[in-house]
Amino acid sequence: MADNGNASDGSLKLADTIWIPGDSVNVDSWSAVKGSVVASDAAVGKVPGNLTRLTIKNGTASSEDRIIVASGVTGTLPANSTEMTDGTFLQQVSETEAYRSLSQDGKSAGLDATLTLSKPLRALRVPAGAVFGISGSDGCIVPESGKTKGKPMSVSIVGSELGVSLITSDSADISAISTIRIGSGLDALRCG
Repeated sequence: MADNGNASDGSLKLADTIWIPGDSVNVDSWSAVKGSVVASDAAVGKVPGNLTRLTIKNGTASSEDRIIVASGVTGTLPANSTEMTDGTFLQQVSETEAYRSLSQDGKSAGLDATLTLSKPLRALRVPAGAVFGISGSDGCIVPESGKTKGKPMSVSIVGSELGVSLITSDSADISAISTIRIGSGLDALRCG
C-alpha cells in the first residue's frame, strides 16, 4: 500500500471506525451537545440492541420454504436454512408486546414459534422397520398393495417419531398403499 502513497500497515483501529447499524436508528439516550468536544472513548449516546437473527433450536433445514409464526408475526423461513434473518420480519417481532416484555434471560432462552410447510405434503405413516436401504433421508419400502405390490419403491423420509416413519414418494402414489412389508422379508432386497 505504501507504493500508492498510503503508509498504513493494514490494521484498522477502533478509533478510525464508526458503526452505522441501519438506515435509521432509534436512540435511547443522547448526551452529546452540538459544538461540544467529545473524547474518543466517551459514550455520546445509547442505541438499543436489535434482533438480528432467529435460529430454529435443534432444527433441520428443509428443501422447501416454510412458514414461521413468532409472537404473532408471520414470515417465510427460506429453504435450506434454520435461521430467520429477514430484517422486516425481525423488526416486527421485536416490536410486539410479547417480545418487549421478555427479560434479557428470557430472550436468550428463546421464543415460542410455529413452523409449518408452505404447501401441503402427502405422507404415509409406516413402521420404522418397513424402511430399508436408508441413505440420508432416502430409502425404500415394499408395498403389499397397489400398482407396485411386492417391488421395492424409493421413498424420502420426512419425519420419524416413536417407531414410526413418515415417508413420501415422487415416483408413486402413496395414497394407494394400504399394506407394507416388514421384517425378515426385506433382508434379501436391494434398494435402488
